[in-house]
Amino acid sequence: MVDRLDLDAYVSMISDLNSAGYVFSKFSDEITVNDPPCVLLRHDVDFSLSKALELARIEANLGLQSTYFIQVGAPSYNALSIRSANIVSEIISCGHTISLHFDFLRYSANISRGLVLELETLRIHYSCADTSVVSLHRPGLYSGTLSDLLLTGGMSHTYEDRFVRDFTYFSDSGGCWREGNPVTSLAFEARRSMQILVHPLWWLTQGESPTEKISRHIQESAIETAEQMEETTVSFSLESVRDQLSSNLKPRCQWC
Repeated sequence: MVDRLDLDAYVSMISDLNSAGYVFSKFSDEITVNDPPCVLLRHDVDFSLSKALELARIEANLGLQSTYFIQVGAPSYNALSIRSANIVSEIISCGHTISLHFDFLRYSANISRGLVLELETLRIHYSCADTSVVSLHRPGLYSGTLSDLLLTGGMSHTYEDRFVRDFTYFSDSGGCWREGNPVTSLAFEARRSMQILVHPLWWLTQGESPTEKISRHIQESAIETAEQMEETTVSFSLESVRDQLSSNLKPRCQWC
């Protein structure tokens, strides 16, 4: 049976981890692995800052703090816009940490230079961002060994041995648990510490499959784009455009 990725399942997973005595930690914390068992909960924000904010609010209501890794050059959102700045500020106000989600393929000729550039951009716009650790975008396309990758200035990244060898790693990349569900795993039974990667889009977008969720997200993004154009670009209402886009969407389920 395939595990569903939706809000109910997410809240249930967090509840199971809490009940089992897991402590939610940040990458910058001093961590004693497995004593007690801890979770490094991270969110790579590939598609939508709005979805990230939805999840950040939910986690805050659950008394949970996590790390949101955002891209400064994402194709699907502008992390440096006024709207995005307000979203990121609210994520931080919920008690969460902001760090860099780095797409090294954009700088194949000089990864270190690209990293320095993006970190400086992140610092300028979000001064309280944690720049001691980064998450790599599409790590499977890196030609070398991730655990041996050394970043500029002695920075850490989320695929170092201490984060994926000393912790059992789980990821929902592609819209499903690639390594199995964390709370039905042998690692959970043994109370081993975990690093869990969660992409907000998969859990907060209606759809029976990853493709359906992407399709709905594209439609929702079009509505959001129209709203941003009204705020910053055009001098007339786009209500009719938004209404037309909204009419093409199926009603959202209760948790969306």
